[in-house]
Amino acid sequence: MATAPENNSNFDDIKEIQELTGCYKNKAESGKKYGIPFLSRFIWPKNEVDHQNINIIRVVLHNKNSLLVTGENKQNILIKQVFEKETDFTIESGQVSLKSELFGSLAHTAGNVFIGAGHTSTTLGLDKDGHGKVTDKDTFLGTAFLVFPIAGHGNDQYRFTRVNELCK
Repeated sequence: MATAPENNSNFDDIKEIQELTGCYKNKAESGKKYGIPFLSRFIWPKNEVDHQNINIIRVVLHNKNSLLVTGENKQNILIKQVFEKETDFTIESGQVSLKSELFGSLAHTAGNVFIGAGHTSTTLGLDKDGHGKVTDKDTFLGTAFLVFPIAGHGNDQYRFTRVNELCK
């Protein structure tokens, strides 16, 4: 399954990390009819932060090889982290790739009917209009209820509006 926002455009070619600096709305534009994707969930997927309470993602150049990224609401910085190039992310073909993950399940969790493995990867960058863009890809292969073979692939794209006036 694949989803994308209306008037979706391709990734632009990022050459330097400072091109990512600016302020972005945390809530995505997407083609999904359910759920609300937040940019903060892609940036901090394992962090216990109230993603719904974050309005702005601010990206500033920390030094020539790192970015300081903050998740903010109107009053406070709720989360912040410095991301180092080559350690936390890479820029390949003009796109920012976060470390990808391999996941698996042996159905130890109560109610989990899936046994198998999968892979997820997240690519960030800018679209041709200068807005934030995320592509989230998932691939999985296994069985359900130990009997039914299942395999799938998802490719969801999101746009995060860049609004530099929010940086003031």
